[in-house]
Amino acid sequence: MENETRSTGTAHRNRLKYTGRENDYATGLYYYRARYYDPEVGRFLTEDPMGFAAGINFYAYVNNNPINANDPSGNFAVLADWIVDHYLRNENNPSVDIITASKSWNERDDDQEYFHQIGLGNEGNRVFTSPDGHGEAVFDINAQLVSDAVNKGTYNYYSAEESPIMHAVADVAPSVVFGNGLDDPRSFFDRVGDAFDVGMKWLEDAFSPEEDLIEQSYGGDEMEAGYYFD
Repeated sequence: MENETRSTGTAHRNRLKYTGRENDYATGLYYYRARYYDPEVGRFLTEDPMGFAAGINFYAYVNNNPINANDPSGNFAVLADWIVDHYLRNENNPSVDIITASKSWNERDDDQEYFHQIGLGNEGNRVFTSPDGHGEAVFDINAQLVSDAVNKGTYNYYSAEESPIMHAVADVAPSVVFGNGLDDPRSFFDRVGDAFDVGMKWLEDAFSPEEDLIEQSYGGDEMEAGYYFD
């Protein structure tokens, strides 16, 4: 059978075969979370839920390039080296305590902390970046280092201040697509939802100064100024 990793011997049948996904011996298919893969024809049985975002062929496995890429979720191809670099990025992240961070690191503005304030009880998290913009540390309201996979500080390959576009591509996007590590409990769609919520908060912050100016023009009368936005 093509495109299938075979097991040898009869003492133990390993269900985790092709690219580490589970093989269903009853059907001969591989379970890729989002959909099933058929090794007989070398393609998925259903269309890619990501649509054209993952390529023009909705059924192919990693755009027919399994040597250099894999698809752990069944959604889109991933360059193996790239995802490994992403998950191991925190090996470069320096350790720091709240006292040192407060004295010699830079605290992010409120609107830059939202990605590290996800979930109830995390609204007061404070985010600090090292002087070079690469190291990152998050502390809760009790000045304790946050280490959970959702809100923890992560090493940035690009500084958000000096290279915001590359930071978004190389640091923010991978965390949304792949999570902050193998222990990240959120699904892909959960992470997209979190990113959407963060974006909405940014929009609210962007328009709030305009509301303040209009209120001032009405002498601080919030009710009268409110008619402007209704």
